[in-house]
Amino acid sequence: MKNHRQIVVSSIYNKNKKVPYIRLSGNWLAENGFKIGRKIQVHIKPGSLLLNLITTDEEGL
Repeated sequence: MKNHRQIVVSSIYNKNKKVPYIRLSGNWLAENGFKIGRKIQVHIKPGSLLLNLITTDEEGL
């Protein structure tokens, strides 16, 4: 299994304004624990996004 993916940042319109849009899809997500319905947390740094699954304990917070 590949440990990296290359994805293009596209755009959508939000309130008549063009904004960046990133779409992630594929079986590789589920194979790595990102199953349908799971919640994630997005950590943001300039030039970097890190996605982490939220554990059951954290979901209740």
